[in-house]
Amino acid sequence: MIKNYLISAWRNMMRSKLYTLINIFCLSVGITGAVLIVLYINHELSYDTHHQKHERIFRLDGKYTIGGQLNHLAITPFPLGPALKLEFSQVEEYVRIFIQENLLIRIDDKEFLEDDFAMVDTTYFDVFTHRFIHGQAHGALTEPNTAVLTASLSNKYFGDLNPVGYTFNVNQRNYQITGVIEDFPDNSHLKLQCLLTINQSEHQQFYSLAPEMFWAINQNYTYVLMNEGTSIDSVLENMEAFNDKYIAPGGSQIGGSAEFAANPLRKLHLTSVMYAPKTNNRSTLLIFSMVAMFLIIIAAVNYTNLATARSSKRAREIAMRKVTGATRSQLIFQFLSESLLLSSISLVLSLLLVEILLPGFNSLADKSFSLRNIFAGNIIWQIIGLTVLTGFLSGIYPSFFLSNLKPVNILKSATFSKTSSGFLRKALVIFQFGISIILVAGTLTVRNQLRFLQEKPLGFNPENSYVITIPDMEHRMQIETLENMISQNPNIIGTAKSLYVPAMGHNMNAVKVQSENEMVDALIGTNFVDSEFLDLMEITIKEGRGFDKELRGDINHAILINEAAARQFGWHEEPIGKTINWQYISSDESGIRLTVVGVMKDFNFQSLKNPVEPIMLILGGQAADQFSENLRTFRHITVRYNARKDAEVMAFLEETVRAFDPVRMPNIVPLSHGFSDQFGTEERQGTIFAIFALVCIIISFLGLFGLASFLTEQRKKEVGIRKVLGSSGYSILILFYREFLTLVLIAAVVAGPVVWFLMEKWLQDFVYHISMNVLPIVLASTLAVAVAVITVSYHTLISSRQNPVDAIRAE
Repeated sequence: MIKNYLISAWRNMMRSKLYTLINIFCLSVGITGAVLIVLYINHELSYDTHHQKHERIFRLDGKYTIGGQLNHLAITPFPLGPALKLEFSQVEEYVRIFIQENLLIRIDDKEFLEDDFAMVDTTYFDVFTHRFIHGQAHGALTEPNTAVLTASLSNKYFGDLNPVGYTFNVNQRNYQITGVIEDFPDNSHLKLQCLLTINQSEHQQFYSLAPEMFWAINQNYTYVLMNEGTSIDSVLENMEAFNDKYIAPGGSQIGGSAEFAANPLRKLHLTSVMYAPKTNNRSTLLIFSMVAMFLIIIAAVNYTNLATARSSKRAREIAMRKVTGATRSQLIFQFLSESLLLSSISLVLSLLLVEILLPGFNSLADKSFSLRNIFAGNIIWQIIGLTVLTGFLSGIYPSFFLSNLKPVNILKSATFSKTSSGFLRKALVIFQFGISIILVAGTLTVRNQLRFLQEKPLGFNPENSYVITIPDMEHRMQIETLENMISQNPNIIGTAKSLYVPAMGHNMNAVKVQSENEMVDALIGTNFVDSEFLDLMEITIKEGRGFDKELRGDINHAILINEAAARQFGWHEEPIGKTINWQYISSDESGIRLTVVGVMKDFNFQSLKNPVEPIMLILGGQAADQFSENLRTFRHITVRYNARKDAEVMAFLEETVRAFDPVRMPNIVPLSHGFSDQFGTEERQGTIFAIFALVCIIISFLGLFGLASFLTEQRKKEVGIRKVLGSSGYSILILFYREFLTLVLIAAVVAGPVVWFLMEKWLQDFVYHISMNVLPIVLASTLAVAVAVITVSYHTLISSRQNPVDAIRAE
């Protein structure tokens, strides 16, 4: 029986080759897009599940409130992990991961400047799971000054050698290599190159449980492994005594409070928190899931439209089957078998397309998928399910519609009523083009938003500038010597020194600020700069003045604040002369009194993913003796150079810095480095979104092409009679336009509010964003109309040019 159904389905497909090809192509493209999206979504949802204990691992986040300002941070103080294990029996183990950047690595006579190294606790491999290539997890990090490398780093340093037992130098300290692990997988929220042990005897700040250490927050992530059968909530809900013991003593001195939140390991990649590793968001996955369904539905709509439009061609076949005893259920199964056969053929073709398109898709999505991933886990079953769903959606209405036709009515006349199927076809065309308009308008909005972020003024000028980083204190003390050496080059316009540069770090400090007749607690960013910093960066002074190094009072007492600080502190009318007390955690209540001498226009000292927060600039240098040496001693030199001299200046700077510090590789990056690729993920997703929107338009175009072809064929006699009665080709064209363009315009009217709502919601995720407007919707609707016009024009013009006598005689 099934064999007969399949043979009949195949014969029917071969009788209508054009429509079969259109359907197979559209279904193949739709399934291909859906397969790629299924791969992407499964990958995003699989983050960190390779760790055997992932269901019991949580990252602790800190929620710190100072001066009424709440900051939710993924980074936490060093003592949090040890204190939690000490105070709560539910915590089986903890591990801290302290990220290290710009490390100088020496192996024999080779030097490397590396990022993504981390200092970790000896318990790291008790919590996280990695496969060892050399060495073993047990005892790998128990001894001081030991290290475990990833395979790619080991190959970079030692080639094919087993490096276990070798030593290498990290920032002037020797570490012995005890193991090599596989590279961190793509679906890991952390992607490290090397794990270094925290040496308790030399890093007391990691283990001190003093209350003030709970307010010293570094780039440290804290993870806890819960005992089996226990809940993290049982810890978080009983933190009152913990807070009183560890948090409140330090917080009371700076007017601050803190609490901690826990995020399951497998959800970290989809949880956006300040200072967290790069994340994705759930709304993006939801949007891509919708796009996958849209692709499937649009392809199914094409099949349904063409099947119902061609129903008159199969009417006599249906009548004869019913007369010879075929039941309705058998006819339904027959038509469903046709659609399922088509979708199965399309699946085979789509897998070939996936193999061809995967390299390009991987490049766009920044992934490394292969065809093997499709057959891993339950992905293949999801894809088979999608294929069956596609076939079912495609064939369900045609099968019920065609099987319901009455054989008596069909055999009496050559035609039958097509009113009901005609209404459905119109609704499906509206739906199809509505989805296409939503996707195209959404793509245009995404592009406009990304362009807006790329072109947004930062409040300072990052062009033609390099930043030199000097990490060690010995050479920071001699930074003016290096600055003088650099200034000798004729291509150098100017230099400036600072502790931090925009988007490459800053300090947040608890202070007391003047508010009417009292000093109140507040939080503000800080940076130490020299007197040339503002002019070199082209930061505008809105009110007051800049620094004057000739005024001794400026060195230890003057500060510049930004507009955000003036707003937050309520200094709307007269901020000049207001004071800020730098309040250290000590018995000295007065701290260091700083006086505002100028207000800067807001500039982005963090990435554009963060709003401009309050910041103050302090005149640094050796004369600023009231501040700690680590703060007042500059760490960066910013160098402004003549345009189009990038390569020459970089070569000169590398040579000069190497001469200044012969034992360390120069660390030189463009000033715009901290802002580069900050929206790379969004940009890649926008490109993928645009491609899928184009695919939807192509599928819609082909569906409309097939539908218009068939309907113009059906109305050939009508066109012939109209021409005999004197109608022009233009009037016939308008007749067909009216029918199809009305449907597309209705689709635009329906899609407009939907895309407005969705994109408004998406834009709210950005700190800086464009205002939603109708232009993307108008452009998308215009494109849809153009597709309809081109399609209908082609078939109508061919039909209208035929000899009307031939059309009438053929009928």
